[in-house]
Amino acid sequence: MDKLTVMQSRLNIPQHKLIQDVETRWNSVFYMLERYLEQEEAIRTTLCMMDRNDLLIPTEKNSELSEMVDILRPFEAVTREMSADKYVSSSKIIPLAKGLQRCSSNSNNKISEALCSQMSGRFLNMEANVLIASATLLDPRFKKIGFSDQRAADQIARHLTAEITQMMRSREATSQTTATATTYEVAQDTADSVWRFFDEQVSSQSNIHPGVTAFSEVDKYLKTPVLQRTEDPLNWWKENSQVFPQLAPLARKYLSLLATSVPSERLFSKAGELVSLKRNRLKPKNVNMFLFLNKYH
Repeated sequence: MDKLTVMQSRLNIPQHKLIQDVETRWNSVFYMLERYLEQEEAIRTTLCMMDRNDLLIPTEKNSELSEMVDILRPFEAVTREMSADKYVSSSKIIPLAKGLQRCSSNSNNKISEALCSQMSGRFLNMEANVLIASATLLDPRFKKIGFSDQRAADQIARHLTAEITQMMRSREATSQTTATATTYEVAQDTADSVWRFFDEQVSSQSNIHPGVTAFSEVDKYLKTPVLQRTEDPLNWWKENSQVFPQLAPLARKYLSLLATSVPSERLFSKAGELVSLKRNRLKPKNVNMFLFLNKYH
């Protein structure tokens, strides 16, 4: 048992290991500072007992470190949110970016100002990205509320309307081609006149301009109440696919998971913990089994 662990036990402080900043790891600075503040008393006491006062961080710096942790905490939360592999994440990019910028702008701090400046450059024109903006608008939790620029929201609504119109025209052309190929002549008799009025009504209904249908459906969708943020947008679309038959295929198209290496990195990290120096004789099939059980535990 090392000296820090002994001191943690004496001071009744959680026996957590210290964390170092790693450039290739997201939020490692946040985790390092957060852990230091948690263990500050144990670290300070241990260093004093070791006569290493030269390594002590001045006590007056603690308030600055605490402020730094508070500034970085929203970024850590967003990182976890966007690293998900079990629910839709593409539609969250715009709302979360907007939320991060607002959180950082609320603090009068040089670091916050630097973060805001960096985000302004990196998130520039993000709402003009068709894939991201379409996902946000088609997420019943966000719709136009998720946008900071309402003109961008209106623009993407028009884009989706045009996409639906094109889809309907393509289906209509295919349907007409099929109908022409299978048409056959039927002898005219007096029964035809009985159905003529009905046939004319069906024909007039089918001749409604696709653009009108598309606009009406998008407008109807945008006017429905916004879903609670904690609800599942995919379940909502599953339940409402008959209500919005033209928009539902687009929701399946745009509401997706972002490609991320985080789950793979987690798996490799867990494998590294499992196959340690003391357990290096595990057979590959057993390692795979343990990893599977660990993931779904």
